[in-house]
Amino acid sequence: MQQVARKLVLPSYPNPNDHKRGPSPVLALTAIFMFAFSGLLIGFAVGALAHRQAPPTQTADSKQNTHQLITQAQPPTQTTTVQKVELGCPLIGSFNASEIANGSVSYKLSVQVRDKSGGACGSGNPVHAPGITCKVWLTADDHINQTLKSITPSRLAKTDTLAQPMPNEVENGLIFDPATPQTQLCDEQGHITWKYSINPSVQAGPYSLLVLTDWKGVSSNWSWVYITVQKNG
Repeated sequence: MQQVARKLVLPSYPNPNDHKRGPSPVLALTAIFMFAFSGLLIGFAVGALAHRQAPPTQTADSKQNTHQLITQAQPPTQTTTVQKVELGCPLIGSFNASEIANGSVSYKLSVQVRDKSGGACGSGNPVHAPGITCKVWLTADDHINQTLKSITPSRLAKTDTLAQPMPNEVENGLIFDPATPQTQLCDEQGHITWKYSINPSVQAGPYSLLVLTDWKGVSSNWSWVYITVQKNG
């Protein structure tokens, strides 16, 4: 018996591996586009942040201009010129023509510094200026003008020398209140008031209360009033 060899033909089925082929071109292009777009957005965000945090760049010219502005804002140095104060006779206010030497009765003497504008002594305009030293003392001198003219300018130039006893002064003849020392600065209006009593050691008789005003040893003048000193009883 002759046998005929037949080729066994098996049925054909779809190959499951056919679905594992690479992605389609459209999907690949879409992915590339999205990746590039996201990178662009990140670049913008980082650039904006860096721009916000970076300090402003200052050139050499801008620094120099700023320094010039600061220099120009400083006030210029000014030199103060002090005008010389020309003193006339000081004006002595009210006083007691008769005073008792017992050390307990208190008296006052007020003075206003004057300039030389008036003709008579003490008739000038009031001087309103700081730095004027004033002193009052008791004297029995009959030649007051000659005595004061003999005082050297160096004696008048300093307050400490003015505080020393003056020529022909009755030393410690006046007892001053601590608030109004014998030698002191007038106020800036050129006014001063002394409060004092007469020392019991002063003998009865005629005297003068002499007032000296002095501006830094450069200009000075004086006035006086006559008083009578009495003893108790």
